[in-house]
Amino acid sequence: MIRREALLASAGAILIFGAIALAPREPRVKQVTLRGKDCAMPTSLIEPEDGKPLGTAMVLHGLCSNKKMMMPLAEALARSGLQVYAPDLPGHGQNMEPYSAQRAEQCTAQALEALERE
Repeated sequence: MIRREALLASAGAILIFGAIALAPREPRVKQVTLRGKDCAMPTSLIEPEDGKPLGTAMVLHGLCSNKKMMMPLAEALARSGLQVYAPDLPGHGQNMEPYSAQRAEQCTAQALEALERE
């Protein structure tokens, strides 16, 4: 009886450690600043766990929102292998610049240009 219990306990331990080893890894998130000519946007950079992105994406939040609202989408894209930038547009979240639709568009364009140069 003790032998059977030891065998079951060993099998359970193997299953637990196997599940941990095979579980999908969470993407890595770090805070960066996307800088353009005259814009600076606080941005979450979400990278695939293996650090080898297949491409790059930028996700933008809407009015009355911030980059945190985009994190589930950004993390899903990172799990599929993309490097994802999620900025706070002017006047939102951690971006203290005054908001205007024109300014948000301008800063987004500058951020994309900066990423293209990298």
